[in-house]
Amino acid sequence: MQTHSGKSVRHEEIIPEEFLRLKNNKQSVTYKAQHSFGIKPENFASWRWQMKNQIRSSEEAARFFKLCPEELLGFTTLSDIFDAGITPYYASLSDDPTNENCPTRVQSLPSSKETNDILGKKDPLYEVDHSPVKEVVHVYPDRVAFCVAQLCPVYCRYCFRKRRDEQEGLHFNKKIIDDGISYIKSQKSIRDVLITGGDPFIASDNAIEHLLQKISDIPHVEIIRFGTRTP
Repeated sequence: MQTHSGKSVRHEEIIPEEFLRLKNNKQSVTYKAQHSFGIKPENFASWRWQMKNQIRSSEEAARFFKLCPEELLGFTTLSDIFDAGITPYYASLSDDPTNENCPTRVQSLPSSKETNDILGKKDPLYEVDHSPVKEVVHVYPDRVAFCVAQLCPVYCRYCFRKRRDEQEGLHFNKKIIDDGISYIKSQKSIRDVLITGGDPFIASDNAIEHLLQKISDIPHVEIIRFGTRTP
């Protein structure tokens, strides 16, 4: 891309303005991470870098946490059932690597305990039953959840959309988006659209802007929200 001065600037050299004050703050996650990873803070602030370096194995997780037996077993026994993935940023939020009850790790690290859930349901909120078209959940008359994404920066262990892990091709799928837009247009009672997934911020600016424009063009939609953990 080019700046106003006409000079060419590479994307990885651009740091969002809100991160500038954290760049040299020794207490910030950005500062600590750049040194532990040996990278520039500009890279650590990039969602693309975070996704590329997502923690998916016990070996990678051991860099941040002292894993308990259930967590070690969880990475292997659940690999064919549920996705596992934690960005380095999210893992860095855990201050105590030995605390098994740390909310950050409980939410994000797989555990063998997940195989012993006798009360759980594949679709606990019956979202599929309330989806008039694929990936549009319409429970309440005036709002819908529009599941346009499949990828996530953090695969939460409590996620009630784990049922989608076994599917493919759901991430910003053109047909799913087009069918969803058509349905929302046809239901004039819908005034509130929650864009979710997966995490809809795991996409290019152009893809997000295109989706926003399509929904914004629907006259009866007043509110557009995002469900995301990417920031």
